[in-house]
Amino acid sequence: MPSPTAGGVYRTRLGEGLILAYLYPPNREVGSLRPYRFAKYLPAYGIRTHVVTASAQDSDAPANVHFVADPVATAPGLWGRLARRLEWMLLKQLESVGWVPGAYAAARKVIESAAGPWSLISTSPPPVTNLTALILKRRYGSDLRWVADFRDPINAGATGFPGLWNRRLEAAIFRSADCIIANTDSVADMWRKRYPQWEHKISLIWNGYDPEEDVRALPLPPRGYKTIGHIGDIYGGRHPHRLLESLQRLLDAGVPSVSRIRLELVGELDWNTIPDPGVLRSLVERGVAVLSDPDWTAAQMRRAMSEVDALLLLDVFSGLHVPSKIFVYLRIGRPILAITSRQSPSDRILARSGVPHVCLYPEDSAAEVDAKVLRFLEMSSDPVPASDWFYNEFDGRRQTGTLAAMLTGGAAPAQAPPVA
Repeated sequence: MPSPTAGGVYRTRLGEGLILAYLYPPNREVGSLRPYRFAKYLPAYGIRTHVVTASAQDSDAPANVHFVADPVATAPGLWGRLARRLEWMLLKQLESVGWVPGAYAAARKVIESAAGPWSLISTSPPPVTNLTALILKRRYGSDLRWVADFRDPINAGATGFPGLWNRRLEAAIFRSADCIIANTDSVADMWRKRYPQWEHKISLIWNGYDPEEDVRALPLPPRGYKTIGHIGDIYGGRHPHRLLESLQRLLDAGVPSVSRIRLELVGELDWNTIPDPGVLRSLVERGVAVLSDPDWTAAQMRRAMSEVDALLLLDVFSGLHVPSKIFVYLRIGRPILAITSRQSPSDRILARSGVPHVCLYPEDSAAEVDAKVLRFLEMSSDPVPASDWFYNEFDGRRQTGTLAAMLTGGAAPAQAPPVA
């Protein structure tokens, strides 16, 4: 086994790694953070890493990050709008497919620039990263060890042609990749049942956090009310409607504590995702809900989360996903109100986190929801440290050690020494 230096970087380089990540910083979408953590910490395990991405880079971007423009996504003017609309209509099950030729060519150039051994990490969505990796794997065969990472599973349950395409693409990935990574235990279990012949390939690496990132509760600004904050866009089935209805009922009942709160929804709001937008509009008019959409950086958003009295977590009810905000919220340590399903990954993480929280479930009656909301409003805003289990399980540097072992066939240790 290679010996570590005092700074935590291995003297013996174990190989070259290439990450295909459509989203990558400085892109602000949350999907860019996971590949960034992998690229940041893989060198500590002896794997020199390159990145091929569709996210435009700043002038001072590292030399190992290679930008390949998506010809459809970046097409200007009327033609660009028409092309994107046509792609959405015809190929929405394979979003951004026009990026594949350029990404493939760039990846080949990187791979052939240095002697191996080479390993490949493709992280999706969109699925075109895994499609590009599939083509590269067929080109290089056993000379290229491929780990297919899924931040979200492919929608193999879709109907019609999209569902057929998704199922065939998913099966081809599972057949050809050397390792498959799920980001929740629920997804890993689903895949093991669906593909028992490839069960040995399936591993779990949760989403997590960067241990070098300074996230903690900050002093609360002076104000005469209690804030519940959701900082980030609301779309795609994640919405606070159960909470909104409860606040409306409690206000109508004259509950004093409810009139002294402010529900701050900061970010782009897709009104179509809320079952009854009139409830939210009414709460805004009554001064209980506040909507804003500032052009904030990720650091500004984290700071805003650190300065509210309590935090709102919006989950989908599939039981397969974990909102990335949970890894920020739990390091802040202030009370969390989660709208999720019972025994979902989010529900189970919160239960072991040690941080005060309340969960609203789909089967809860209106009376149960109201009682839970009132209990939540009574919680202290003093931060509570998350459990040791949380900090160990979701540490992005430790998680990258698990990835490194997959890339090297077990030659890398699962945990690098701490950074000096």
